[in-house]
Parts: sequence; structure tokens; C-alpha cells
Amino acid sequence: MSSTNNTLPEAQIGALFDALLLPMSERLGDGGMPAFPLAPDVMRLSYYVRRHRSAPIRADFVSASCSDVAELAQKLAEHWTALGRAELASQAGMFAELAGALRQARLASSSAGDQADVSPYVYAMF
Repeated sequence: MSSTNNTLPEAQIGALFDALLLPMSERLGDGGMPAFPLAPDVMRLSYYVRRHRSAPIRADFVSASCSDVAELAQKLAEHWTALGRAELASQAGMFAELAGALRQARLASSSAGDQADVSPYVYAMF
């Protein structure tokens, strides 16, 4: 897909950021809780986690993380709820719908003749 292709729902992405993420981040900051960790957790002795398996198995490569938009919304909501981000979890459906729209736009552009391969003339742009 061309980076200059304007068929993606860019207005939806901007609206999601402006109407949801930015105000949510500001509310968190006003409450003294940053949206993202700003430093390592000093209470943790180590971030090292011992792996249960040392080699991948076939399922690691073939299992889908989400089969559709509804499952993505469910998994996002579960993840954000587990992190204590209830406000974000309540909006998981909106994120999943946008992901679905982006996927459809990508599929439409690739079926419309856009090439997935990088143009041999890309080096000339740099």
C-alpha cells in the first residue's frame, strides 16, 4: 500500500485520538497517574522472566490471535481490565471497529491494484 494512499479512515483515527485518547491521558495526568510508565518499577527486583519452553512449537506460528473484530474487542477489554484501565476497556469496541475498518481499507487497496512490493525506485526518495 502506498503511504500516500488516502483511502484509510484517517479521520476516524484522528477522531479516536482527539476525542478519546488525549482527554483520557489528560485525566490520568491530572489524577497523578501517567498514561504510561515513565521509569522502571523500583519495587521489582528483576524484569527477567524464565521461559517455560526454550523452543517454539507449531501452534506459536499458526494460531490466530483474534479471528474477527468481536474477538479483538473482547480480548482488548479483558487485557485492559486486567491492567486496571476500565475506561480504556469500555472503549475496546471502538478500537476493534477501527481495526476492522483499517483492515478492509487495506484489502480494498490491495485488490484495487496496489502492489505489496516496494517499488525499485524508493531509494530515489532518500
